[in-house]
Amino acid sequence: AYLDNQYMIIQEQVAQGTGAQLDALAHYSGCEKQAVPSFRKTLHANYHALFGSNLDAGILRNQILGLIETTPSLSESCRIELISESQKAPS
Repeated sequence: AYLDNQYMIIQEQVAQGTGAQLDALAHYSGCEKQAVPSFRKTLHANYHALFGSNLDAGILRNQILGLIETTPSLSESCRIELISESQKAPS
């Protein structure tokens, strides 16, 4: 839901490489405080892959998860809590 509501602001802040929503996204991604600069830098470096033709928050979330998993500094410092479909609140 956070990505849906803040998509345009997050896109702008990823392009800039800094911002409060980007820091919040790092927090929601389970990143430890010392990993936030690496999180910002990684998303900024991958801006075109994340936002080039994508306008879907679900796809963006999966792409961010993929970057966390494949970036050593992030995979060691970010622990995303995955919520299974059965645990999600009904819409």
